[in-house]
Amino acid sequence: MGLVITVLLLAPLASLQAQDKPRHALRPLGGVHYGLVEKLSVSAGLLLNTGPSGGGDRGIIVSVEPGLVGLKAGLGLAAISPSGGGVVRLAAFHTWSDRGRIASHQSYLGGEIRLTARFLTGGVGYFRRLRGTTPGDGHFFSASLGLLY
Repeated sequence: MGLVITVLLLAPLASLQAQDKPRHALRPLGGVHYGLVEKLSVSAGLLLNTGPSGGGDRGIIVSVEPGLVGLKAGLGLAAISPSGGGVVRLAAFHTWSDRGRIASHQSYLGGEIRLTARFLTGGVGYFRRLRGTTPGDGHFFSASLGLLY
């Protein structure tokens, strides 16, 4: 009887310990976005899950986002659950078309925050030019809406 009581008391502790253990797994992410500067783009990324196994994934994210105006690549932190999530990342953006608000062949570095509720995503960012000489394109604010990550 004492053994049964001990097992019943320790079982929840073992369950809690298993939930707190980080799991290192890659999770693919993707989405479609429309941004003020980027115009239409498709994103693809990998999340290296380093968070606890219960309730969602969190960790380091690496992503690329080719679009009509240019290519964005990012590295950051993400937390994702079944109901939504968020990403904070450092991103590089290079333009190859002047269809947007900034000229082609410009390179930028900046930060972005994206929040997702269910499958709708909204994001904001700020970028400063690293390369290029077009007047008036030294920096820009970005805002986007999309589906999925």
